Amino acid sequence: LGGVKVDGSTITINNGVITAVGGGSGIDLTALGNYLSTNGYATQTYVNNQVSSIVDGAPNLLNTLNELAAALADNPNFAADVLLKSGGTMTGALTLSGAPTTDLQAATKKYVDDKFTSTAPVTVSPSFASAVGSQVSLGQLSGVSLGSISAGQILGFNGTEFVPVNNSGAKGDKGDTGSQGPQGLSISAATVTLSGRLQLTLSDNTVVDAGSVAGIKSALVNSSGELILTKQDNTTINAGSVVGPQGIQGATGNTGAKGDTGAQGPAGLAVTGAAVNGTGT
Repeated sequence: LGGVKVDGSTITINNGVITAVGGGSGIDLTALGNYLSTNGYATQTYVNNQVSSIVDGAPNLLNTLNELAAALADNPNFAADVLLKSGGTMTGALTLSGAPTTDLQAATKKYVDDKFTSTAPVTVSPSFASAVGSQVSLGQLSGVSLGSISAGQILGFNGTEFVPVNNSGAKGDKGDTGSQGPQGLSISAATVTLSGRLQLTLSDNTVVDAGSVAGIKSALVNSSGELILTKQDNTTINAGSVVGPQGIQGATGNTGAKGDTGAQGPAGLAVTGAAVNGTGT
């Protein structure tokens, strides 16, 4: 359509969109829209979008300024009267309404004291002791005296209070002597075979082949228990002691049988008579 007259005015429609009103000298709607945008005039769409952004999904009872003011009790000094200022200090006792019912609620002193008294373990576990130890030192506990404590001591109760005591009791009695162990093995003899191998004879008569000792002519254990190796050139090598230390003394043997009665010895001298002479001797 080129144009439609409505009540004496010409409205131009281009592709289904009104583009001008008033004919050739009328108002160009596109130019009008550009003019309004350039000069900061807000459209209905723009205003609706901004209001929606401010509300941003707030609940129905808090999506107007009046509702927000009512929630703050219409108090213009709400921040100063209720909220803590940065760096401010709250003074006075804090009275709680009752015992806590959830993990993040505050607890009164009485609630903590009652719980500790009723649930404190008789035997303190390591984890409980560690938790308490990180907050309380022994010197802060009543009934504990640490005046003379030294390294290695523990606390013992003397009937009145806990005091430092040595961490050891009296020395116990000496234990019984253990039974004698089995006799160890030693080398009782050493020989070199014709093929040059060292043969060691142990005290239990077993023979150990110690391997090739080519160049050794003979081997023997001397009276001191040392292994003496004689080389082909007749020089000797003292290989050190090969006899174990002397064992402990064995138990006393049983008493032997009673021997035969010995021959009778010669007769001894005896007094055969006595007399007193006139002088009294």
